[in-house]
Amino acid sequence: MKKGIALAVVLGMLAVLAGGVFAEDISAADAQAKLPKLQAYISSLETKLAKERATAKPERVAQLQRIIAEQQARLSSLQAIAATPLPTTPPPPPPPTKVKAVVKKQAAKSMYEIGGNVGIVAGVFGVNGELTIQCPFVKNWIGLDNVWARLGGGYVAGKNSAATETKMVPIYIDGAIDLPVSWMWGIPSYVGGGLNYVVYRSGRTSGTIGGEVFAGIEGAYGGGKPYLEVGYGILRPSNGGSFKSVNAVVGYRYGL
Repeated sequence: MKKGIALAVVLGMLAVLAGGVFAEDISAADAQAKLPKLQAYISSLETKLAKERATAKPERVAQLQRIIAEQQARLSSLQAIAATPLPTTPPPPPPPTKVKAVVKKQAAKSMYEIGGNVGIVAGVFGVNGELTIQCPFVKNWIGLDNVWARLGGGYVAGKNSAATETKMVPIYIDGAIDLPVSWMWGIPSYVGGGLNYVVYRSGRTSGTIGGEVFAGIEGAYGGGKPYLEVGYGILRPSNGGSFKSVNAVVGYRYGL
């Protein structure tokens, strides 16, 4: 009898202690860690219950059944806590992306381009053909790799400074340099100058040397480059007068 009372007291104390522990507010991870111990404890109580039933002592059997029921309730509570999803820590934000400034560069040119233009040449009507040649070797001389040359010829007609109607065929040799695209709001542009010579004019004779300076802008269309060019030109047909006035032509170049 005394052993039965002692066993009941011990089991009661264990129940109280277990109740105090499991009544605490614990995390899902802690609950998951305590589940095996509680399940083992309930299993040991069930083993003792089976032995007490064999001794036919209803008081001790009832007491063990009550304690087992309490522990099973706590087991259900722990299982519910353990099943709660653990809070996830959001991933750190990605490092800020460094945005590099985009510098627009001059489009690469073909080594050779052919083309033509029409408009005002030294103040009168003219039409010209041309061949442009890139000159990368100039970089070795003056450090510039955006220099090009132009060879051209055409037909010009009008009255010279002496009011003489003149038709002539001039030839040209020019040099030009491409400017940074940022100078013209992203539009490719260039400046240049050169010499000309009237190889034939009315009267079946030649003239003398003249010259021109110019500035132009280029676009892109149809695989080539339309362009607009303005400047100042001098043609000397050697017939008592000369042509000195503005140049303003539109043209088109196509890479070979």
